[in-house]
Amino acid sequence: MKVQEKHPIIANPNHDEDSRTKFVYQLSNYLRSDITPNNEKIYKRKLLPEFIKKNGNKPKNRHQVRKIMESDPQYQITSALQRASQEYMWSSVADTVERQLPSMIDHYRKIKKNSKLGSLTLSNNLRIPSYLTENHHHCMAGGYHTETREDDVAMGALYERGTFIYVDGNFGPKNDGLGVALSLFIKSKFKENKIKRILDIGCTVGASTVALKEFFPEAEVWGIDVSAPCLRYAHARAEHLNVEVNFSQENAEKTSFTDGYFDLVASAAMLHETSKKATENIIKESRRLLSHKGIMVHQEIQPYKNENEWTDFTRDWDTYNNNEPYWGSLLDLNLAETAKENGWFNDNVFTEISFGPAEAKNINPQVEANKVMGASRGARGMNYLCGIKS
Repeated sequence: MKVQEKHPIIANPNHDEDSRTKFVYQLSNYLRSDITPNNEKIYKRKLLPEFIKKNGNKPKNRHQVRKIMESDPQYQITSALQRASQEYMWSSVADTVERQLPSMIDHYRKIKKNSKLGSLTLSNNLRIPSYLTENHHHCMAGGYHTETREDDVAMGALYERGTFIYVDGNFGPKNDGLGVALSLFIKSKFKENKIKRILDIGCTVGASTVALKEFFPEAEVWGIDVSAPCLRYAHARAEHLNVEVNFSQENAEKTSFTDGYFDLVASAAMLHETSKKATENIIKESRRLLSHKGIMVHQEIQPYKNENEWTDFTRDWDTYNNNEPYWGSLLDLNLAETAKENGWFNDNVFTEISFGPAEAKNINPQVEANKVMGASRGARGMNYLCGIKS
């Protein structure tokens, strides 16, 4: 198991908690590397021939493959075990967070009182969108937003430690692989542009936000999210890392920033956790916020190519089994066309497959992407929606 970089507010397990987490981690990787691949063997050797014999053709898409597989005992058991291991992982981290929460909150309060770098602005009346309140994404109990006490940071602490385990450490020791990949792409693609102000949308605990600041040290960098617990945690984390970042509690569909304030508006694998309508609104808002010749870069999971129904089916596991209901619909979208339909019709808009988190951090994933049922855990390259405001 890869080692995560420590800092004062991170969930730091004791011996028994660490042993439990490592057991769940090894169980998850065993399921993905040794058990899950048997699904494809059963499909190709037994279920696919039976389907062709009955229907006279192969399944046309991932949805037909799913209907075939859901009746197979091997897949049923595999899927149930993978879902259970996901829940066990969050639960193992939650024990650590609950034990340390009072000291974490004290640490946040000290940081907030003596903050010398960035800023934190929270809202007393921000409405959390229903696509978050009605669904706790990737089985993280409590979701991003839940608060149980004053100055709560629990969901931020749970997210940072849990996602490191969830992606097999493929985002690097600081868990910032998405932000590093995003920054590398921007640097390589838009070399001539002067970026003075940056907005990171859906920043959660600020890992991507800090990465953007480190790649663009002269820029004024903002991270926004709807979650107060995540933003409190993000602020303390950034201050500890000695990185100047401003955090604000905002709904990315309609922010409080003035027109044209930013030179770069970006997000790191965030759109799939919103609804289709929210995605459209965020793309519209991105354009409003950009200065002339400003750049929009939204990083996302690669879309379905509809070339291999089995591959699309395995990648779609999260939609139905991992509390990611918008995953499939987002990956079906042509994001460039969606942008043109939502304010970007006179601008240069395109998508491109480029850096993934593991590649950006030069990490070889323990489990190959083609063996994973569900998300690639950082091993696969990312899709980048780009727009240059005219």
